[in-house]
Amino acid sequence: MLDEIREAAFAAASSTDCMAALQRTLADYHQWAEMLIGTQDAKERSLIACHAGCDHCCVVNVSVSLVEGAMIVNYLEGLTPGDKDVVVKRLDRLWRRIRGLDDEERLALRSSCAFLDDNGWCCIYPVRPFTVAVSARPTRKIVKRPYVANCVENFSQY
Repeated sequence: MLDEIREAAFAAASSTDCMAALQRTLADYHQWAEMLIGTQDAKERSLIACHAGCDHCCVVNVSVSLVEGAMIVNYLEGLTPGDKDVVVKRLDRLWRRIRGLDDEERLALRSSCAFLDDNGWCCIYPVRPFTVAVSARPTRKIVKRPYVANCVENFSQY
């Protein structure tokens, strides 16, 4: 499945409607990541401390590709004007706080992601960056290592 998605990404990059094709491919990646959860047994799932509304790791710097950024913008365009205004204000506040800081300084601030609502829920969850989508997953099946501790709360028994 991963090879098929990778091939689709290369094909999308050379298509005439590149951005839309890449967005569809990224959506396929998201589905693939969610499908992986369904293939995990109960022991593997028990290694994940994350749950709906968990925002423990939503203070880290996340790289966002051009395609992911476009997907986020498109998604935000579908929000109500009031909801969109709230997100824009949070983005502006965060930008004013971190502007000019290097990565270490930004991490030390532990400023929450601007896409978290007041309850700690991700308001762009369906189009969150792929690195975020897989950050809480026990990805050892993919990378063939004992574990990948993306969140200090995960895999705590190791």
